[in-house]
Amino acid sequence: MAKFRICPHCGHRNSPNKIQCEICEEDLISVRVTEETAEKSAPPVPAPEPEARRIRICENCGMHNRPNERKCSQCGEDISDILPVAENGPGSQEPTPVMLLPRRYMLSSFQGDLLYEIPEGETVLGREAALSDYLRERLYVGRRQARLCLEDDRLSIGNLRATNETFVNNRRLGDQMTELHEGDEIGLGGNSVSGKRQDLAAYFRVVRK
Repeated sequence: MAKFRICPHCGHRNSPNKIQCEICEEDLISVRVTEETAEKSAPPVPAPEPEARRIRICENCGMHNRPNERKCSQCGEDISDILPVAENGPGSQEPTPVMLLPRRYMLSSFQGDLLYEIPEGETVLGREAALSDYLRERLYVGRRQARLCLEDDRLSIGNLRATNETFVNNRRLGDQMTELHEGDEIGLGGNSVSGKRQDLAAYFRVVRK
């Protein structure tokens, strides 16, 4: 006696242990296992009428996602707690086109006591520049230590000091501007040696929100 799960979206007969359709990737967790007799005289079991495809609708951008998605395929928002609905059911209207704003670039201190949003354009970091209140006691950091440039959603950094230079991911910057990415570590006035950072330097991680 054959057993299978019939996909409510495409009608494909899947193995009973499948939780996702092999053809269209429809969620099969709630689909009952169907038994089929092997007797020739038995009438064929009619396949159930396909049910409405179920979707998760992102509350942030309105994107229609597969029911097993945990993050929106368009904006990356967490949708794991959104209940799937029928594609043509209540609340499943076509998504309204939205203009997604780029996520902000920020510097997060390793001590967790500072989160600085980087403005568009050019920003100089140092004890007598941006973040001066935070950097004033970090004596390895110069008065004008490094230059940030944020343009067209791309962030880059350049060193402005000949001694106690600027580091990205523990590598000393050269003369050219270096592009930064989410998760990069910036060391102002020092690097880390054997995992230990210098107390009089300043360290940040690039984050996006």
